[in-house]
Amino acid sequence: MTPKQRRFVDEYLIDLNATQAAIRAGYSKKTAGYIAKELLRKPPIAAEVEKRKQKLTKKLEITQEKVLQELAAIAFANGADYAKVITTGPATEVRMTATDDLPPEKLPAIAGIKANQYGVEVKLHDKVKALELLGKYLGTFDGAVAQEQTENNLFEAIESVGKGGFDDLPEIQQTPEDDAPLVEDGEIPE
Repeated sequence: MTPKQRRFVDEYLIDLNATQAAIRAGYSKKTAGYIAKELLRKPPIAAEVEKRKQKLTKKLEITQEKVLQELAAIAFANGADYAKVITTGPATEVRMTATDDLPPEKLPAIAGIKANQYGVEVKLHDKVKALELLGKYLGTFDGAVAQEQTENNLFEAIESVGKGGFDDLPEIQQTPEDDAPLVEDGEIPE
C-alpha cells in the first residue's frame, strides 16, 4: 500500500465514511466517492481495514453479547425506572430516581440528563430503533415470517366447515369454563 492508501485506511476507521476518509487522506473532493469505492475493493486495503477492525474489536472487548445487552437495555427500558409520578390529593409531583440508585443494566438506556426550567429531564435512547435492530437480529421482521402468519378469521372458518357443524372449530367453546358465568333469560352476570 502507498502512504496515501494507508492514510485512507486510518481515516476510514475513524468514522467508516469512505468518501470523507478519501478527502481527508488527500484525494480530490470531486472524485473522492469513486476513489473511496475503488480503494475499498482493493484486496490489500480491504484486508488491512478488516485486520484493524478485528484488532480494535478485540482490544475493546466488543462482543455480540455486549452489543445485544446494550440494545436490550434500550429496547426494554421503562420510564417508571427513572421517575415516579406521585399524586397526593390535588398535587402531583415527579420524583426522579438517582442514577446511583439505578441498577447498572438500566444505565445504558439513558441518552442524557439535563436540568431545565421545569426541573430535570431524562432522555432515553430510541426504544423503537433498538427494538427494530433486535428484531432484525432475531429475524422477527423477515418477509418469510410475515408471510407465514395468517389472519384468524372466524367467518372464514365457519364457511370452511359448511353444513357439517361447528364441533371441529377450536374458536368456538363447546362448554363453559368452570368459573365462567352463564347468561340466562337476558340476565347480565355480575
